[in-house]
This record gives sequence, C-alpha cells and structure tokens, in this order.
Amino acid sequence: MQKRRLPLLITAATLLLTGSGLSPQTARAERLPAFGLVADIQYADKPGGVSRDYRGSLSRLEQCVTNLNAQDLDFVIQLGDAIDGYGTNRVASVRDLDSVLSVFNRLSAPKYHVAGNHCQSAGKENLLGRLGLKSFYYAFADPAAKGWRFIVLDGNDAGYGIISEEQLAWFRTALGQAQQAGEKVICFCHFPLLKAAAESNRMAKPEPVLAALDSAPCVVAWIAGHDHNGGYARRKGVHHITLRGMVEAPGSTAYARIEIAGDRLRETGFGNEPSRELPLATNAPARRLSFENGRTWPSDAGARINAHGGGLLFRDGLYYWYGEHKIEGKAGNAAHVGVHAYSSRDLTNWKDEGSALAVSDDPASDIAKECVLERPKVIYNAKTGKYVMWFHLELKGQGYGAARSGVAVADTPTGPFTYLHSERPDAGVWPVNATDEQKAALQKVDRMKGLTFSGGPNADTPKHAILARDFAGGQMARDMTLFVDDDQKAYHIFASEENSTLHISLLSDDYLSHAGKYVRVFPNRWSEAPAICKRQGRYWMITSGCTGWAPNAARAAVADSIWGPWQELGNPCAGVNPMNGCGPDKTFGGQSTYILPVQGRRDAFIALFDIWKPDNAIDGRYVWLPLRFTDAGFTITWANTWDLSVFDPAAR
Repeated sequence: MQKRRLPLLITAATLLLTGSGLSPQTARAERLPAFGLVADIQYADKPGGVSRDYRGSLSRLEQCVTNLNAQDLDFVIQLGDAIDGYGTNRVASVRDLDSVLSVFNRLSAPKYHVAGNHCQSAGKENLLGRLGLKSFYYAFADPAAKGWRFIVLDGNDAGYGIISEEQLAWFRTALGQAQQAGEKVICFCHFPLLKAAAESNRMAKPEPVLAALDSAPCVVAWIAGHDHNGGYARRKGVHHITLRGMVEAPGSTAYARIEIAGDRLRETGFGNEPSRELPLATNAPARRLSFENGRTWPSDAGARINAHGGGLLFRDGLYYWYGEHKIEGKAGNAAHVGVHAYSSRDLTNWKDEGSALAVSDDPASDIAKECVLERPKVIYNAKTGKYVMWFHLELKGQGYGAARSGVAVADTPTGPFTYLHSERPDAGVWPVNATDEQKAALQKVDRMKGLTFSGGPNADTPKHAILARDFAGGQMARDMTLFVDDDQKAYHIFASEENSTLHISLLSDDYLSHAGKYVRVFPNRWSEAPAICKRQGRYWMITSGCTGWAPNAARAAVADSIWGPWQELGNPCAGVNPMNGCGPDKTFGGQSTYILPVQGRRDAFIALFDIWKPDNAIDGRYVWLPLRFTDAGFTITWANTWDLSVFDPAAR
C-alpha cells in the first residue's frame, strides 16, 4: 500500500492527522467526499467463455483507471478476486496479479484492497506483499470524509466464506470504537451477506457478521463483490451493495463511484453497474437511478413489484403499471389476487398502489378466484372520463378453452376497477379482409364438432375453418394488448383462432365493447404476446411464437396503417442475458408484453418483457430495454443496466 496505508485499527483522530500527509484543513472542500469501487476483475492470461472474458478484463480495467483518475476521488478500493488464479500454480497466479497491479496502481487516488477467494492462489505472503497489506482486515479513514470510518474484512481467514472468531472480535471492537466516536461506518468485504443482495454466491456463514451489524447502528453499508450479477438489498437500515463483476462485462465494463453526502450515499455506476441513491435515514427508501434487467425490482414498500404481463398508462404526470399479481409456486399461474397497480414519475422507482382489480370469492363470477386473468392493459377514455381495463380471461376450471376478454372500469387510474363482463370478440362479424372462401366455410362448421386443436404450430389447424367455427359465438381472444391512436380510436389486439392468427379489432367509442370492425394478420403464424407503438406515422409491433411458457424468438413487424398490410421484419433482438445465457433465439429468456413511449423525450420507446417462472410464478422477472430504430426497422439490444440518458441526442 502507498503512503496512506494505516495500522490495523487506529482512531479516526489519528488517521486524520497521520494517514495521508494532508491535514483536515487542506482537504478539498469544493465537493463531497467520494471513492471508487471495482470488483472481480478476475484477470487471467487464459481463454474464457461467452460471459467470463478473463483476458479482456485487463483492458476494461485500463478504461476504468482512466475514468476514475478523472473523477477526483479520495480513494479507490478493489473488492477482491483481482485474478482468476490457477489453483496450485502459484507462479502463474502471481504473474497475473502483477499484471493487474501494474494497471491498478496507475490510479492517482490512494488505493485499498480486499482479498478475494480466487486471490488465494497467489499465496498469502505474495498477496500481502504485493497489495501492501499487513493484514487482510483493517480499518482506515480519510480526511475528506470527516466522521466516517471504513472497515475492510477478510472473508476467507477461517475457510471459504468464513470469518474467524478472532477477526469477529476485532470487528466488534472496531464498530464499538466508531460508535463511541460518533462515526458512520462503511464495511467492505469480498463476500455479500444476504441472498436478496446476491442470489447466487454469498458468505458461507453470515450469521455472526449480521449479528455484529445488528448491534452497531453506526454501520450504514456493506459493500461486496463475489456474485458477478451484483445486487442490492436493505436490512435493518444497512445498505447491502453487491458490485457487478468486471470479468463478466465483455463489450462493456462494471465499476462505480460512491459519493458521501450528509444524508445519503449516491452510487454512480459505469457500464453494467447500476446507479442508486441510498438514504441514511432508516425509514427512507433507496432510489434506483437506472434499470436493472432480470433482477427483482422492489417497490417503495420493499416487496418485489408484482405486475406480470403488464401494461403502462401515462396520466397527469404519472406512469401507472398494471399487471398480474402472482403468488408462489405453480398455483400462481392462476389468479388468486387479481391485478396490481403501481405508480411512478421516473419509471425506475415505483409506489405500490395496491390491488386495482380483485378476483371474486363468488364461484359463479367470471373472475372467480383461480380463474386465469392475464395481460391486463388500461387505457383512458377522454370522452367518458373513465379508465378502462381489458384482459385475457379463462374461466375457472376450463383450462385455456374459454379464450375470452374481460372488461373492467374505474373513475381513477388506481381503481378499484369494477368488473363489467367478458366476451368472445366480434360475434357475427367477418373481418374486413375475410375471403369468400372463408365465409363459405360457415356452412361446413358442423364437421368440426368434437375436434381439438393445439395452441402451438401444427399442420392440422390450417386445414380447418376456425374463423368460421367461431363466427356466431365470437372469436377466441388470448394474449392481448390495447392501443390508442392519435385520433383516440382504441384497438384490441389479440391472439385468436387457436393462437394461429392475430386479430386487430376496433373498440367502441366508450372502449367497453367491440365496434364490429377487425382484421386478421399473420395468418397461421401462431403469434402471441403482441406489443405495439406508433412512430413517425407508422405502426410497429413485437410478437412472439407460441411455445407455452418456454421462451422463443421475438418477431418484429411494421405497417403504414393499423389495418395493414403488415410486413414482418424478423427478430429485432441482439445480445445475451448473462443471468440465464439466453440470446436472441430466446428473447433473453423473456416474452414481449408492452411498448412504452417515454414522455417528454423524442423518439424514445421502451420494450417490456416478462421472464416467466411457471414453477414459481411470483419469481418472474422483468426486462425493459430501449428500442433503437434503424433504416431497416428497429433493434432491441441486451443491457444489464441502463438509464433514460440513452435517449439523449448525444447518446444516439
């Protein structure tokens, strides 16, 4: 360590006078104190895989060092696993460590290190010497951060992910001294403590460490690495931040800057690392400053947002998000609660508005508990002043045979919505593009009695006149969305004819029923999960194929009129979701549900997807990604983390 390396445990007063060669009086006062963070560089001079790019980590670190040197930081801390290591090959491990340090030591700010499990392959003495440490656990302070103490812990001294009793005793003493001195504490360790902050990799025995944190109200944050997917949670007032791994950021990067204010920490993430505002007041919620795809997404109430297959509405300065409220297990694939609603001003932080539409305890109701209630969408009718909700409805106990559409209405965007009725759309009406042959088939529908059809691609369905079969009673309506055009005409878009064909149907002026005009599109293409937007006078659509709960490739399409003709554009997706390894052929593991125009930003649209978890429905995750329009159509490229600045002119 350089000139600011400090004794293992010293008082803040001593640190402020002797730790850096700077007096408190000369500390910079023109800005808030700030430090840099990088985790799991995990460099190795060896081949990697699609996500773990060992050799590429060094160039990403070089970019990180260049950027952090421009940040005017008080210190930078490396959170462990600087190298991947070679097991028993200590010489090669040390060589890689030297390569990392030759770059990391170009940082102009004071540098601190955390030891990771992979670092152990270099050998304890080599590691201590090259990192400039006397011990793998220590405390330090900084003259720019008055009233703060920083504690580094070793998560390996009693085994993999285990902290020894000796270190725990030292830790409790350090926390007691900070508490007595009136200092706030940030702890650094390679290992996260909470599953909520690190789903895959954590400390093996976190309980005694958590007990120490519980007894020390001075602690405000525990910052770790190890789980390359990163994460965040809050427990008893302590912010638990897991930094995303630099090694798993090919084509991007992952590191952060944390600024210390009197009442909050502000994390600015770079590349895959998200940005957050973390209040120090225990009753104030953290604020997301970016989208974090594939991770649990909490509302202001702390529980995960429960709005699957959802749609959004913008009204009077607020976005409203409506979706299926799931419960745990396979039972959650049926409706036990109903439709949940949330509101937001910035799209990343959401207020829980509670149940917008509740299922009924009356077994005779169409929306009786344990019915299937999917893909709710809400639109506002300017003529009636009502908020109108449509959803795909399957009656309790009938599987997916009912194929109905439900309608509910409310006076306010959060409801409660009053259920009105359900129907099969467009009974007794032919589509505007129906052929004479299709109409003539009405005379032969009796031959189809007793036949059943697959909801996915098959050779049998096209042989039969499904359109004519359902002419009298109304057309099947499953996966659906709503769209309101510039002239305030509203359209119901849904999978029909045993999922083989999509229908686009005009709604009545009050949006409560169908107007008797519709069109068939993508016949015998087995499309579901429609999402639609309008840009520069043209209509753009995303759909998926029909493969049950399993993900498949998304499809893009465009038309000059909502009535068509529609031109298919192929798969718009690019990139890979590192959390499940799914790429464009599986739409990152998700399925389209909505396209959101971002208010106040020109040419800004977000594509919303759901990652379904049929074995544990409540664990479904959300993926929100920007649409980028091109001469050939549009693209949707995977991003672990992003924010609305991607729509700024300078970012285009």
